[in-house]
Amino acid sequence: MRKVYDNLLVVQIRMKLPTLMHQLSEELLKLGIVTNRLSSKDGVYTLRITDQGMIRKFFDVIRPRFKTSPK
Repeated sequence: MRKVYDNLLVVQIRMKLPTLMHQLSEELLKLGIVTNRLSSKDGVYTLRITDQGMIRKFFDVIRPRFKTSPK
């Protein structure tokens, strides 16, 4: 039986462009960020980072900006 951890972070990127998703996966690997295997369902491709150390590295290296809507 699989264990479910509801208190851990997951970075998930989804889109319908398979070529871009493959390129993104390769570029992350070049930066030393290991992702889970690229999966697809109903034409939507999903890339996940579940290892907590890799998530920390992702945010340190990529430093994404979060957009928030005004309240």
